[in-house]
Amino acid sequence: MAVYKFDKSDSPYFRRMLRLATLADFDFIYDLYFLPETNAYLLYEPMDKATFLPIFSKLIDARVKYVFEPAGEPVGMVKLLPLTHRTSHVLYVGGFAIHPAKTQRGYGFALLQAVKDWAKPQGFTRLELDVDADNTVAKHLYEKAGFVQEGILRNYAFRQKIQQYFDNFRMAFLITNQS
Repeated sequence: MAVYKFDKSDSPYFRRMLRLATLADFDFIYDLYFLPETNAYLLYEPMDKATFLPIFSKLIDARVKYVFEPAGEPVGMVKLLPLTHRTSHVLYVGGFAIHPAKTQRGYGFALLQAVKDWAKPQGFTRLELDVDADNTVAKHLYEKAGFVQEGILRNYAFRQKIQQYFDNFRMAFLITNQS
């Protein structure tokens, strides 16, 4: 299996579309996490910038947060977490969001394609993600990109603001020679 090195990708397509997030991306990524249209479906409860800064810094230090900018302008983000040991062939795709002002333009699909195009030569054979059961728009996008629902994680996400649990669908895309 190939060793993954996100910062030295051999894929020009991937490099052109995605780049590692930096501290300079703080405001853009903060907005994406905490806009009302996206926050319910992402990991963090609403918080102020000072509280989010150490969380963001850890993402930067871990080199797992990416900014999606297909034409030199940031439009989305994704977190790419390689798993380890017996699951080192798996890349978890999380923290996925396209700015609400930029949706319905094919950016979500292009971002997923860029991740798939990069993951294959790096030796990943499986991409995984979770999607809230009520996030039908995202689930449809993932299915369009070839992800298949494999299970249900019951009462997996808790939204503190409304004091309610939500099921998540576990979805995966298997990378093959034909992918």
